[in-house]
Amino acid sequence: MKTLFKYLITGFFLAVVFQESAYAIPSFARQTGLKCSACHTIFPELTQFGRNFKLHGYTLGGGDSKILSKFSAMVQIVQNRPKHATTQDHALTIPQSSIFFGGKITDNIGAFIQTTLDDTGVYGMDNTDIRYADTMKLSGINVDYGVSLNNNPTVQDLWNSTSAWGFPYAGANGTNGVNNGATQLDGLAANATGLSIYTLWNDLLYVEAGAYAGSKATGLSNILHASTATANDTKPGYSYLDNTAPYARVALQHNFGDNYLMIGAQYLDAKIIGNYYNPTPVASITYRDYGLDAQWQYTKENHMVSLEASKIWEKQSDGNNDNLTTTKGKISYFYQQTYGLTLDYITNSNDAGTQNTGTTVQIDFCPVQTIKLAAQFNNYTRFNGTNANASDNNNIGIIGWFMF
Repeated sequence: MKTLFKYLITGFFLAVVFQESAYAIPSFARQTGLKCSACHTIFPELTQFGRNFKLHGYTLGGGDSKILSKFSAMVQIVQNRPKHATTQDHALTIPQSSIFFGGKITDNIGAFIQTTLDDTGVYGMDNTDIRYADTMKLSGINVDYGVSLNNNPTVQDLWNSTSAWGFPYAGANGTNGVNNGATQLDGLAANATGLSIYTLWNDLLYVEAGAYAGSKATGLSNILHASTATANDTKPGYSYLDNTAPYARVALQHNFGDNYLMIGAQYLDAKIIGNYYNPTPVASITYRDYGLDAQWQYTKENHMVSLEASKIWEKQSDGNNDNLTTTKGKISYFYQQTYGLTLDYITNSNDAGTQNTGTTVQIDFCPVQTIKLAAQFNNYTRFNGTNANASDNNNIGIIGWFMF
C-alpha cells in the first residue's frame, strides 16, 4: 500500500504541474483551448459537444496548433486485491502506459492515435481512428459525413454504450470489471483494420457502413495493429480475421433540454482463425454479432447523470453451444465533475445456460481535470456457469489514472 501511495502522489504531482497548459485529454484540449468539461462528463465519456468534435474529425481549432502540442501521455496505476489473495496478488501493476497523437492534420482530416505498453511488456498500436470529415446542405438540411480508418470495431463510435469506450474504462487483469465473455465486437481490438463511411442527417439519424480486414493484410493495415508481440505471447494477436468482415451501425439521437437520448443498433460478420501464430491453427469460425444499445445523459449545473445499456447476440458456426448473449447496464452520477459513483451490471450466457453475472461499483474522485482516482468493487453472483463459490472471484481494484 505504501508503494501504491508513492506512485499515486508522483502521478498527482506530474499531472498538476502540466495542468495549466494541458487541461484534460491534453492534445485535444490544447488544440481547442477548451477545458475537458466541454467534451467530457468525466473522461473518457463524451458530452454532445465531444461527440460533435469527434464526428467532425478532431479538427476544431482555437488554441495551440504546434505539432508538439498534439502529443500526450497517459499512465494507469492499479493495485488488485482479490478476495482470496496472497501478497503477490496485491502487487502494484501499470496495465497501460500510452502515448497519443491527437488532433487536426488538415482542415478536413484529423486523428486519434494511441500506442500502449501493457503490463506484459508488449508495446504496440492501441485505439486508432483517422478521419476525413465534412458538412454539406441537402434541401436546406445539414448533413455531416466522413470516412474513418480505424483498428477496432466501435473505436470510431460516438457513444459510450459500445465496446471500445464502454465502462469500465480502466483496470487491470482481474480488476477490469466483471468478466464479460467478450464477443467479437469486443475481441478484435487492435487485431483488425477497418474502413467505414458515415453520415449524420439533420443531427438526428446516424448511419455507418464499412468492413474490417485481418492480420494477413499488408501495408497500412499491418501498421495499424503492429506490436512487439511474438508467437510466444498470449496477447495481443491470439486470433485474427480470416475474411473481410462487414460492419454496420445506425443510431437515432435527440436533445431534450438538459436531457440527451440515443438508441442504436450494430452488426458485425467476422470469420475468425482461432490462433494465427500456432503452426496448426484451429479452423476458422464465423461469428455474427447483432447489437442494440442506448445512452441517456442528463446535465444540469453541477449534476451529471449518464445511463448506458446494450445487448449483443453472437451467433457462431461451430455448433458447440457457444452462441453468446451479453447484456450490460450502467448508471453513473457525478457532482461538479469531481465526485462520482457508478453502478454497472453484466450478464452473459451461451446455449448451455448463464455463465457469468456480476456487478461493479466504482467510486471516483477527480481532484484536477487530468487525474482520476478510483476504487472499483467487482462482485460475482455467478461464475463459469455456477452460483457455487462465485463470490470467491470478487476483487477490489485501486486505480490511479493520470493524463499529461
